[in-house]
Amino acid sequence: MGVVSALTASPVKYTYDGKEYEVSPWTIEIMGAYERYLEKKAFDAFDKVSSRLSGNLAERALSTLMQDITAGVYTFGTPVVGKSLQSPENVKYIFFLCLKKNHSDIEMELVRKMAEKDYEGMLRVMNQANADPNLQTPETSPLNAPGTV
Repeated sequence: MGVVSALTASPVKYTYDGKEYEVSPWTIEIMGAYERYLEKKAFDAFDKVSSRLSGNLAERALSTLMQDITAGVYTFGTPVVGKSLQSPENVKYIFFLCLKKNHSDIEMELVRKMAEKDYEGMLRVMNQANADPNLQTPETSPLNAPGTV
């Protein structure tokens, strides 16, 4: 979805357990929050393995991570973001961000429950919210790409 579309698009209704929610399209704020989430995951992965690396390797890994962040590797439109959306855990998080925009009290635990019960429905609604009518249908959205869970 283009920037102008993201700014003007309307939320899509999603019903779970008899309650209706509004799923926002990926706005600039949502995309930015998701990018920060991916960067944090990269730092967490570094922290997890850095103690197993020799000092020089750890320094090089951190330097590479910082270069990647500076270069925008975790920015929407990059292969890293596209690949990240093949992970159900990451899809749940961006769905959480899309709900949070209109439901400030939403909790990640509720999104996990939604995914357990209706993951395909979550994908469908998020695809509808982000479909650019000029370029694609919800069925051809990036979340429906081959290999997407």
